[in-house]
Amino acid sequence: MKFFNKIIFFSNKPYGLLLFIFTLIFACQKKDNTSNLYLHKANDSIKIAVNFAKQDLTLLNIPDKFLYSYPLEFTNTNDGSKVVQKSIYRDHAAMVLYYTSYIPLQNNGIKRINQNYLVSKEHFINLEFNSTSYNFEKHKLNIDSISKHYDSIKEKILTLKTDKSILKNELDTLYQFYNKKFRTKETLKTRLNDLYFFSRLQLIDSLNPRIDNFLKKELKKDNYIASDVLFELLNGYVTNRINTFEYNKLNTKHFSESYINFVSIGIFGFLRFKDNKGENKFLKAKQWLRSTVLYKNNTVAIDKEISPLNNMQFKKTLEELTFFNTLEKMSSFKKIINQHPSPYYLIDFWATWCAPCIQGVNTMAKLKLPKNLKVISISLDKIKDKTKWKNKTKALNQNISYWLDDTSEATKTFLKFIELQSIPRYILIDNNMNLIDQAFYRPEDVQFLPKLQNIKNHKYW
Repeated sequence: MKFFNKIIFFSNKPYGLLLFIFTLIFACQKKDNTSNLYLHKANDSIKIAVNFAKQDLTLLNIPDKFLYSYPLEFTNTNDGSKVVQKSIYRDHAAMVLYYTSYIPLQNNGIKRINQNYLVSKEHFINLEFNSTSYNFEKHKLNIDSISKHYDSIKEKILTLKTDKSILKNELDTLYQFYNKKFRTKETLKTRLNDLYFFSRLQLIDSLNPRIDNFLKKELKKDNYIASDVLFELLNGYVTNRINTFEYNKLNTKHFSESYINFVSIGIFGFLRFKDNKGENKFLKAKQWLRSTVLYKNNTVAIDKEISPLNNMQFKKTLEELTFFNTLEKMSSFKKIINQHPSPYYLIDFWATWCAPCIQGVNTMAKLKLPKNLKVISISLDKIKDKTKWKNKTKALNQNISYWLDDTSEATKTFLKFIELQSIPRYILIDNNMNLIDQAFYRPEDVQFLPKLQNIKNHKYW
């Protein structure tokens, strides 16, 4: 599911127009490094540096483990030039980063800028942002030539109202051209050419057996390229077969592990789409997904998308809890938020024995959190460790800190309801206790701060 994120720039052109740049991005998901579906190494990352000549901002879209793209924001708040550098996890052996924006022109037209970068073994990428033309300067990783050609034929396919099969020859010619161009020395681009070809072929002939053969036999776990076009291919493939899959045979006894993994991603992408959530007619697909390795490694992240918690039940169970501050005084959650008014709250479930929890607290202390948000720290330490919690929460300078007795029935009911399987766990709510995100990103995740800064637009995430 895509949406537009509006970014406002003041033009430096003589006519002084106020330009609105709409950067196209995918909804994004929590990063969870437990998945073994991809070639992720714990300490393997890619540093991206964007060079600005003046005060400006831009976004690069990065594919996550589910092939959804999330926006990585680069902002220069200085009046002069500045290099802004960020790091991302290498969740994939190869991936395409993309930048897309739409700029209104003086004649009421719209100029579309689309740039793509194929990344594989690189550990550092240096990009130059042109604030006048609102694009990046030429770069050796740029693959705009192939993307433009395939985007052009995609547009023809989608706008053609007659028999789309007449475009098969043109698509085949384009495929053979790039196969010949890349075959001898650029195998990565050859694989990208395959993805583009089959995603466009699917638009012409949705059940073409060549697509099945490609996904079942040629596309492997160690040779795919994480990209927008792979997401399109898997999403379309599943959409056209969601009610015809033989789910009882859709397993590694009958198909390769790679095929099952890719179908899992496609079905997850299909079920998380707002029009498909909660639909009983897709119950078999949901049950099958819950049997997969993808689901077992990412249970919380997937469940919150395909089966989000009931908001009314969440509020009810939250209201029934009893919290204790460091002076042993009891409070309800309503009383806590009344004492600490804010439009939004991030509830941080943690414990003194949990090293990642402590890391999260320390990381948040270094971040400039938005003013419309307050963090409520909820300790799940055992009763015997209450003194330890009191000392630790003071040492960590947690401003709003409470302890929750996990032996009480109300607490057990609440923790079971939110399916608390591990900590730290972050839940994002508004001041009416409405649930915004039942499993928010960790402070170390690249999306943590940008999402909080954009919390007013949470309905469009």
